[in-house]
Amino acid sequence: MLKPIASLSLALSLCFVGAMAQASNFEEIQRQAIQGDKDAQYQLSELYFDGKGVDADIEQAINWARKAAEQGQLDAQLSLAMLYHMSDLVHKDMKKTLQWYARAMAQGSTDAMINVGAIFNWGETMGVKQSFSKAAYFYKKAADLGDPYGMYYLATLYDTYRADPSIRNLEKSREYLQKAADLGLEDAQHDLFFLVYDLTADNLATDEDAYFWFEVMRHHKDYDAETYQVFEKELKVSPEQKQEIALNAKTYYEQAAERWKAYEASRE
Repeated sequence: MLKPIASLSLALSLCFVGAMAQASNFEEIQRQAIQGDKDAQYQLSELYFDGKGVDADIEQAINWARKAAEQGQLDAQLSLAMLYHMSDLVHKDMKKTLQWYARAMAQGSTDAMINVGAIFNWGETMGVKQSFSKAAYFYKKAADLGDPYGMYYLATLYDTYRADPSIRNLEKSREYLQKAADLGLEDAQHDLFFLVYDLTADNLATDEDAYFWFEVMRHHKDYDAETYQVFEKELKVSPEQKQEIALNAKTYYEQAAERWKAYEASRE
């Protein structure tokens, strides 16, 4: 899975990312773009792509996006990478996709790192030779920069049945799920419950450990009591312990949720 990147609109959700260009300001944006302003160049490419304030023109959209990207405009680089990979509007070109992702990664873009990791993770279905080691490398680069999705996808790779035995590592999977969960990524909290639950069978985790993550999941919007209480019944935890764990889990979830809000705000 490619990392979700904030889109301009539904029509541009797979390609152009960043702040919405205003069609009413077309002439001013065009003037600034011609003068070499990279952000204006990217905004102009958006307008041409979406046909706002001007007739839609994919060639002009790509032309202005490329000008912006060559000046280091990160959203333009990401957009071109995804355009050449995902869009039916141009000839798909994995070489150009990876080149633009490489330039975005050079600026520290964890979105680019995660999406390149996904490309190598899924291999032929993405247009490249599959390589779990390369996928792990790029996911880890994003994880090491504090990106919760990088942590989560790396953890998932370490725990996947598809992975090369040299990659699969349940201990590392638990470690990175924990990091992502601490930052408030609910998918990681969900997966951590099932991983810890499975580990109890081999005495690699306690029932109390599993019950903690069960209680954390109670706070998720998509929590389904009927589904998950089947697992709760298998955990041997006293009523007194359950009460204490529930309070700790509630505090943990609330603190993690605040970290998630801060993460989302940093991406706006």
